[in-house]
Formats: sequence, structure tokens, C-alpha cells
Amino acid sequence: MAQDRAQDLLHKKQLTYDEPITERALYDMSKASGSDENIEPPGERTVLKGHFNCDRFVNAIDLHSSDTVEVENMVVEAHLQPALTVCVLLEGHVDWSMDGEDFVLDAASGPRGFLWAYGKPVCWRRKVTAGTRIRKINVSVEGEWIKALLREAGEAGSTVANLFEDPFQVHEWQLSKRVITLTNQIIAANNDNPLIHYLRRESRALEILGEALECIDGVGSHDIRGKAHGQQMSRAESIREYIEHGNLGEMTLPLISQELGFSISNMQSCFKHVYGMTIMDYIRERRLLTARTALEREGLSIAQAAFLAGYTSPANFSTAFKRRFGISPSDVKLG
Repeated sequence: MAQDRAQDLLHKKQLTYDEPITERALYDMSKASGSDENIEPPGERTVLKGHFNCDRFVNAIDLHSSDTVEVENMVVEAHLQPALTVCVLLEGHVDWSMDGEDFVLDAASGPRGFLWAYGKPVCWRRKVTAGTRIRKINVSVEGEWIKALLREAGEAGSTVANLFEDPFQVHEWQLSKRVITLTNQIIAANNDNPLIHYLRRESRALEILGEALECIDGVGSHDIRGKAHGQQMSRAESIREYIEHGNLGEMTLPLISQELGFSISNMQSCFKHVYGMTIMDYIRERRLLTARTALEREGLSIAQAAFLAGYTSPANFSTAFKRRFGISPSDVKLG
């Protein structure tokens, strides 16, 4: 009897589609996650082919995963209630708009992470283009749920809470190898029994959500809504990518200037305009984040982590670490 009840619960919270996915299926998916999808009545024509999965977990968390090919040219429209969504796009591009403002999320150069939040109901539109393959996941949480958690934690004025102050915000955040692995695991077909499958998807979704919010709260993200355009955005992104893929221990402004062919003053100006901080502040932040990861996952000593972060003094490193993360390196290592 208990097993039957568990199975019933899972079936109510999970929708899975293989091969032809119709307008009606997308409508059912949206209703499962609480949105008012398809202002026009849904039909039965096939719009996607592939594997599409929708889960609603406890605590008002939704997970949508897609490995599909779009087979129709059409526009899907929805009225969405206040929420926060984390997207990991492994392949393809997504052409969409929110309250009339257009965005294109593109993974042509590799996997990318995005996050959008809206503090009021919004009109969302997505353009479906025949022949486009999409591999991605979306993890969504209701706005009131996450704001209640922040209030309980005494963080009502935090960076994450401020995401809901504007009608909507859209950010790009830096993906780790771990997040890319988790996303592939969510998308991949599996032979788990329904309960194990459900629990694994939930745990992976929560880990991705946590890492995205950590990036938003730190410096691993930037607002992509009209703060910079054209050449300025391109230069700032090339500087960030060079820092991300270079040797942080040897990173200096003259080196970046020489390698990328930009003047130091021009680099500083466009980087701060796009990301809201200086290049060296960003490098210091990345060094501290790298050191924290090494402490947590690789078992480095505090002295080794200090060296990795560019500090000759473990004491100075510990001070900077605690100022940034609110705990000491030894607490992280013990955890």
C-alpha cells in the first residue's frame, strides 16, 4: 500500500515525454508547474521531438530537462507568476522575450548558465524554430518561497533578495565542471526505479540552484540587460574568459593588456561598466573561490590554499577568506 501511494505521488509530480511532443504536452507541462501557458488553446500538432521531462518537487521547486529538436516554427506564450529560474544551456539557442524585451541565449561557444527572476507577473514568449536542437535544464522556484527563506535567514537585503526588486532581471553566471556534469546526468536517460530517479533529479537540481545563487551573491555573474552593448560587452567578456582560463596566480593587468591588445585604461573602464568591479577585484575573488573549492574538494592545507589564492601569509589569507565567506578556512576544511 505504501509503495502504491509513493508511486501515485511520483506520477502526479512527473511528466515525461519521448519522441513526439505536442502543443498539448507543453500545455500539460506548464500546468504542472503552475504557469498560465498558451493563451491560445493548445492543439495536437507535434512541435518537438526527443526527450522532455518535467518534475515538481517539494518546496515549490520545478525541474524541466530537454534533449529535443524543434520541428515547427511557432511562438509559445505564457503568463508567469513571480519566480526565479536557473538555466543551464548545453547546446542550441533559445530566442525569447519577457514583457516585450528580447533575449537570445546561445551555447554555440560551449555550455552557459543563465538566471532570471521577476518580482511581479510577466508575459513570457519563446520562439520555436524548426531544426534547432536544444539540450538544457531549467530549475525554477516560486518567488514567495525563496523570499521567505531569505527572511528567516536574516538576509532580506541580500543580493539574491534584490533580484526581486525590479520587474525582472536576467544574469549570466559562470558554470563549473560540476554543474555541467550534473546537467548531463539530469538529461541522460536512465534505468532507475521511479523513486531513485526522482530523488536523484531533485538532489542534482538543488545543487545546481545552490551554485547559481552562490555565483549571483559573489562575482561569478553579470547582468545581461542592456548595461553594455556591442564592442564594450565583447571586450569585457573576452577579459573575463581570459581570466577564467588563465593562470590566476600570474594574472596581472599588463599581461592581460599585452595578450588581448587592449589598453589598461580601456580594459578597466569597460570591465567595471559591465561587471561592476575592477579587474583586480575580480581576480582576487576568483582566487578566493578557487582556494575554497580546493579546501572543500581536494583536501589542500590552509597554507597550500593561501598560496593558490596568491597570499604569502596564511594569516592574511584567513582574514580575507573570512571577510568574503563569513567562515574561516579551517571551518571549511573541517566541513
